[in-house]
This record gives sequence, structure tokens and C-alpha cells, in this order.
Amino acid sequence: MRDSNILSAMIALVIGASLLRAPGDSVVASVDGQEIRKSDVADSVLLFGSQAYVDAMRECVQRILAEREAERLKVNVPDATIDKALGDEIDQEKSALLVQYGGKVTFPDFVRDHFRMTEDEYRARIRVAVRTKLLLARVIRYGTMREERLTLRTIVVRDKAKALELQEKLRMGADFIALAKRESIDPSAKDGGKLPPVTHGVLQGEIEKVVFALVPGQVSDVLTVVDRDSSTYHLFRLLERPDPVDKPYADVAGEVEKDLASKPLEAYEVAQWTRKMETTHDVKVVGPAGADDGKADVPITPKKENSKER
Repeated sequence: MRDSNILSAMIALVIGASLLRAPGDSVVASVDGQEIRKSDVADSVLLFGSQAYVDAMRECVQRILAEREAERLKVNVPDATIDKALGDEIDQEKSALLVQYGGKVTFPDFVRDHFRMTEDEYRARIRVAVRTKLLLARVIRYGTMREERLTLRTIVVRDKAKALELQEKLRMGADFIALAKRESIDPSAKDGGKLPPVTHGVLQGEIEKVVFALVPGQVSDVLTVVDRDSSTYHLFRLLERPDPVDKPYADVAGEVEKDLASKPLEAYEVAQWTRKMETTHDVKVVGPAGADDGKADVPITPKKENSKER
């Protein structure tokens, strides 16, 4: 979070934490003696901002899954790493506050007036969220290292003729990284098209077959990805096919940290990991306020059938 919208996010996060901490259907506010309970707030959030409710529910599910997988795989995040990330997060929030209020409101005063807590209490709340984010990243990347995976670069364009032109340039010896930076519309373009580690299930079935059949250094033919009514055209170069890691996390923690530093976790990795976890854990969605509405067992990350999930 790097702009003034962080203030709204801060409010939602801390208020949400307060609600979740309250036992049962507790009273969270009152007006002239009329009580407002957790369930009232949850129902209002669902009614007026259903996507926010779903996102919050998804994050709660991912937090529990991350904790359980971390325990199973013996993954941990050093306190020093958490504290540094927390400091960076608070610094960003202070910068956003400065931009919004021009230095007229101090950070401790803002926290006190809006959240009714001290800065230390606020930091403790935010530290929980920071730890979860860091733990999730390490669980996912370590889990990926334990599977068959590929290191790839990609170029993505919207025009098939352009894709064929780039394919021919690559065959003539053009630099893949330079072409990706100049021509690709994929977010990876800034990194020369380099993707996070790709495991089975990330790409469309037919594309996965082609990509996993490549040998290091080989460039694929132009591959078409259909997403609803539009198509994009992809070229892949296989950089390497690392052997699956069969070592305890403690033995490869440094490698995981280096990997995350060079390529931070992306949203599609989280979605893919969550979908896999839904097949190994008993994850159910049973309604907006905890009452079964007949829609139990609905995946929280529905799979897209017609696009590469990135």
C-alpha cells in the first residue's frame, strides 16, 4: 500500500481485527443504548461491499492454511525479518498520512483518534498481518521447490502476426530478454519475461504439455491463450528444470529468501496454492454470517477454465 488509500485499508484492517477478537456475537457499538453486534456489521459489509467480505474471508482461510502448512513443513519466519517488514509497512503508512494531511496530524494521534489505541497496540495488530504475509510466501515457495517445476521466461502479445514475427527474430538469434522488455504485455516484462517457478496446474492443460516438454534453452512455438472473447499469444523459453528439493526447510531457508528477494510472490501463485490446499484440507464456505445457506463446499478460488491463471 503506497498511496492515500492506505488510510481506508488501515481502518478496515484494525476494525476487522477488533471484531474478530470479540467473543461470540458480541456488542461492538451502541447508539442511545441500542446495541450493534458483530453479525450486524458483517451483514452490512456483505450487503454493501460483498467483494470486500469475500476477500476478508479468503484471507482468513489462507491464514489458517498457511499456519497449518507451516507447522507441517516446519517453516518459520525469523522475528528480525518480521520486525523489518513491519517497520517498512509503518513507514509507508506514515508517508501516506503525511501526503493526505500535510503533516498536520501525527501518526500516534491518528491511531489514537481513529482506532482508540496506542501506536504500540496498533503495531502489535499489524505485526500479525505482516507475519502471515511473510509466512504464506515462504510456505508457497518452499512447497513449490519440493515439486517438479520450471524456470521460464515469456513474451505475451495480443496480435498473432506480431507473435510470429517475434518467434522468427528469436530463431535468428534475437535476445529474449530485450524482446520481452520491449514487446511483452505481461507484468513479467520488466524482468525480461522471467516468471516465478511454474509447477503443474498453473498453465492451461495443452500449454502445460508443450512447456513441460521443452529442453533448457528451447523456445516454444506461438501458443494461444483464450480468455472469454479475447486471445493472447505466448512464447516461452525454458531456462532450467531444477530437481525437486528433498531437504528440511531449515536447510534451504537461505535459498527461499534469495528466491523471494529476486522474484516476490505473485497473486496467481497464492490463488494456485490455495486451490491445491482446498483439495487436501476440509475447506467450506457456509454463508455470509456463519449460517449455512446451502452453498457449502464452494471453492474460494474458482478455477478459470479458459485462461492462463496469472
